[in-house]
Amino acid sequence: MMNFIQLALAFSVGIAALWIVNSIFQSIMNKKIGIDEHNTATATFQAGIVLATTVILSSTIGPGMNAFRFLTQGQMDLMNIAWALAFNLFFILIGLIMTFLVIAAGIISFFTITHINEWEALKNNNIPVAILTATVVVGLSFLLKDFVGHFCEALIPYPEVLQVN
Repeated sequence: MMNFIQLALAFSVGIAALWIVNSIFQSIMNKKIGIDEHNTATATFQAGIVLATTVILSSTIGPGMNAFRFLTQGQMDLMNIAWALAFNLFFILIGLIMTFLVIAAGIISFFTITHINEWEALKNNNIPVAILTATVVVGLSFLLKDFVGHFCEALIPYPEVLQVN
């Protein structure tokens, strides 16, 4: 039963997080940058953003499951379940913040080292620019996903282990 709850939580929160990230970046592209038209280049770029989000958020699932197991072991009362859910939601929040940082860092760094206006290139359906930009963002997410997972794991209040010297 507990595995089903964890699966349902991971799926529903994951879908919600992907929708949030995609909606925010779609809004930024539409309002701030002026990319109103959907073309293959912008779709490719958005696919990279969704994939990067998925990679980083996937690193929070393991620590979330560990927190759920640790905080509910032996006592399946409402308070323990609430604490476990709070840790899971906090890990998702960390994952979302890191997602935005990775995407922003990837875009800014890539756009800084090139000598073209990438936003114009995306508007003009420049597919190679979209593929390269998406690849930079996805690559950074793969590089940082373990850090996010380990950071979340370190926040779980495991008991101190007696060390014998």
